[in-house]
Amino acid sequence: MKKRLVLFLLIVLLCACMVTAASAEGTNARIANVVDTAGILTESQVQALEEKAERISAEYKCAVYIVIVPDYRNYTNSRDIYDLAVEMYSEYELGWDNGNGDAKRDYLILLMSMEDRDFALDTNGFGGNKAFNEPGMYKLEQAMLPYFRQNDWYNGYNAFLECAESLLKSPLDEGTYVPQTTQVVSHGYEDPNASHKNPFLLLIAIIVPILIALAVCSSFQKQMKTAVEQTTAGGYIVPPGVHMKVRRDDFINRTVTRTIIHRDDGPRDGGFSSSGGGHFSGGHSGHSGKF
Repeated sequence: MKKRLVLFLLIVLLCACMVTAASAEGTNARIANVVDTAGILTESQVQALEEKAERISAEYKCAVYIVIVPDYRNYTNSRDIYDLAVEMYSEYELGWDNGNGDAKRDYLILLMSMEDRDFALDTNGFGGNKAFNEPGMYKLEQAMLPYFRQNDWYNGYNAFLECAESLLKSPLDEGTYVPQTTQVVSHGYEDPNASHKNPFLLLIAIIVPILIALAVCSSFQKQMKTAVEQTTAGGYIVPPGVHMKVRRDDFINRTVTRTIIHRDDGPRDGGFSSSGGGHFSGGHSGHSGKF
């Protein structure tokens, strides 16, 4: 009986280890999927959201995080909460490794700062940028912000996770209408520390233009070689009736008209500011704003 009990405990322990390994597969993140340092959620709410975020991450191979802090300025020197989200990606090794390199791990993070009600959405990786493109970001905000503005935190985070899962399952087309808004700032840039270039593609990018340039130069060179060796002087004799005259053009003056072209470098969308807004080959992109 005692041996059977020991065997049963070993089996339970092995199963627990297998579950832990499965949940950690594909990510080496050093924080949980749901972190509440501001204390706005109950333990049971954090656990429920954590389980949901882990399931979505494992099913779609794109790690999804919710991080809540009292004041983001306690963690970064930047004046934009979005910069902290990007810093956390590297600092805590966030994201799901799909074999595209550390700089392109797939992930989505919702970072919220309660002091001044700031939020940031950041995504990374090829899968992340496909699911959470500009229309996708707007869709996430539509789903969660109405709850947050009513201080309904749990339902807001739950709506965020449900919308994220829906977008991972069926990404919105890039051409989907996105209304102009002054509520958020759009971000899009490559990680400056990332240098994961495909050497084969880089080689092609260098060699192909060189080959084209050589072909064009060779063609021009052939066109310029029009001289042919002559064996007689007949080609240099002026035929009868042909009279060569000298023609001269005298330059007197010229008139130049200049038109000033006025440049407008300011925003044209009623105050919406942007620092890129595009999705760069799996690099970081997202939104920041108020809730």
